[in-house]
Formats: sequence, structure tokens, C-alpha cells
Amino acid sequence: NQPTNQPTNQHMMKTGSFMYRLPTILLLAHRAMSIPTHSAFVTMDSSLSSAQVNARAKNAIIGSFVADAATMGLHWIYDDAKLTGLVGKRSPEFFEPPSSPFYQYESGSLSPYGDEISTLLRSLAEHPQFDRETFAQESFRDAVTYKGRLNSVLKEFVTTMQKDGVDASKDTGSASNTQGHGMVKAPLVAARYAGSPAKNVVAVAKEAALVHQSLEEPVEISAVAARVIELVILGRTPAEAVEESLEDCQLSQYARAVFKDGLDFMEPDPISHFGKSCSLPGAFQGAVSLMRDATSYEEVMRKNILAGGDSCSRAIWIGAVMGAAYGVPETWKSKVSRMDEIERLADQLVENRNMDVAPLEAS
Repeated sequence: NQPTNQPTNQHMMKTGSFMYRLPTILLLAHRAMSIPTHSAFVTMDSSLSSAQVNARAKNAIIGSFVADAATMGLHWIYDDAKLTGLVGKRSPEFFEPPSSPFYQYESGSLSPYGDEISTLLRSLAEHPQFDRETFAQESFRDAVTYKGRLNSVLKEFVTTMQKDGVDASKDTGSASNTQGHGMVKAPLVAARYAGSPAKNVVAVAKEAALVHQSLEEPVEISAVAARVIELVILGRTPAEAVEESLEDCQLSQYARAVFKDGLDFMEPDPISHFGKSCSLPGAFQGAVSLMRDATSYEEVMRKNILAGGDSCSRAIWIGAVMGAAYGVPETWKSKVSRMDEIERLADQLVENRNMDVAPLEAS
């Protein structure tokens, strides 16, 4: 995704500092030991009705896609002076004319990230359960016919699938890409499997991530990204979801350390600190830090856009958390070109979730 002439995360270059090597150390430790787990399934807040949980699940989906479209017009601008000059005194959301230096889409369109995860939304809506091979086949189908800017991980995925005779039963994920493609899938997985006895959110998030990336770092981060959203869907506040995730032994020590680093950063510009690029863990840590104290969907989206760089990957995750917790502004929804399609598929996805949880709620 990240244009190759852009800088990598600043924190990844500071290899001499123990603080910045800690997540890697913990990842190696995680690989060498068994991590204990608690109950695989998260329970719904007793104060919420089933209808309220369904609404929060749908809002997580809508919130992620609306955030992506709202951010698209200023995506991948790394020059702060250029970004400030473009925006001036205007609001940055749904910026017109769309001014990304790497692609030209019409206002209200999804970014390449949003288009990428549209395949997963359709797959989770149209099939009763997530199936990794099915999703891989569908992702390949959509990637080879896509007319927009195909990102680097999908280019590699298409090449791998074609080399293997379009055999999705084999490993299809990139063994080198460390960008946030699992992170952006997390909202859809969390909405589909929040509190479900059929499949565990953490496990499905990893399976979905593995379709396009096989490195442990992006896969583990996708798990914590999905868990936080699941907890908010099931009734926790974002602050409660954060605390519960930090104690969740289903999540690797590495993922929790990355997450905690993002939460603990208290300076005013986390995106410059963790890096503006698409690379993990910085893209996720910057998003976590922005989300931590936010209480308004609109406010945090504007801050994220004005931070620059790969703002769309961050927006999708932040938008899901904030949408589930606080709802999505109707005025923003009305500006998304594919909103009718997204809402229809979101309703189908939530209905699939209902088929899983109905026996639990009846007992």
C-alpha cells in the first residue's frame, strides 16, 4: 500500500532503544512459549438487548466504511505543509476535490482499502460462516478485475494465486508485507462474530489476515484490533474494552505490548511519533493513541485526516470503534457513494450473527 518513496515508521528506525525493541522481543518470546487462554467467547453486557448489540455491530461496519470514504480525499499525503495548505480553514472530511497524490477517485468513493475489505463484507454476508479458502477465491476474483489502485499486498496475492493454479488451499499470504491489511479486516470479523459461539473473533481475525499476509506481526495485531471492537459491540465503553483487551490472554504478549505502547503515548502528535506510513506496528499504535480519549466520531476522524500519511487504514479501525460506541453521523453516511450496498450487506452480516447467538439468548 505505502508508496515506496515514503518514509517508514520512525519508531522502527530507532533500533538502539529498548523501548522500541520491546514488541519484537515479546514476539520472539511468544513464539517460544505457550500462552494460556481464558474462555474463548466474550459475553454481552447484561444491560443491552439483542437489538442494541445488533445495532452496535452494524454501526461498527458502517462506521469503518464511512470513515474510509471521509478520509479518501486526503489519503497518503505525507507533506504536512501541503496538507495544511490544501485544507486551509475547511473541514477535511470528504475533501473536494479529492487530492490523494497516488490515485484519483470521485468524492464519496471508498479508498483502495475500503474497496479491498468490501470483498470480506460480501463474503461474511453471503455465506453462513467464514471460510478462509472461499474468501481467498473471492478476493482473487475481485482483485484481478479491480480498476482502481491495486495495493502491493494484493498484487503479490494475485501472483501467488496464479502461480499455484488459483489454489486457495495453499498458503496465499505474503511472507514479507507488514502493512495494516489485517487491521482493516478486523471491524467486519468483529461485527460478524461478536459474542458468537460458532467461531471465536480472535481466531477468525487471524484466519482472515492470513489470506493476504503470513507474517506473525500483522496477524497478531489483527487479533487485538478485532477484540477491542468486539468488546465495544457487546456493550463495553472504549475505555473498558481497552482495559479488558490488555488482560486478555488469548492475545499474544507481543500484540498486547504493541497495544499498550499506543495507549501509553500521551504527547499531542502520536502519528508523527509512531509513523505516518502503512507499516505495522506504528499504523495501529497511532490509531490506538488517537482513539484512546476520543468521545466524538467526527472530531477524531478530523484529527486522523489532518495527521496525514496512511490515514485511511487508521480511519477504518477508529471508525469501527467509534461507530459502535457512539453511532455514525447521518450527514456523513449520506455522502458515501456505496452506502445503500454497504448497509444491505451489513444487515445480512448481522442476520448471520443472529443465527449463531439466538440459541444462546433463548437458553
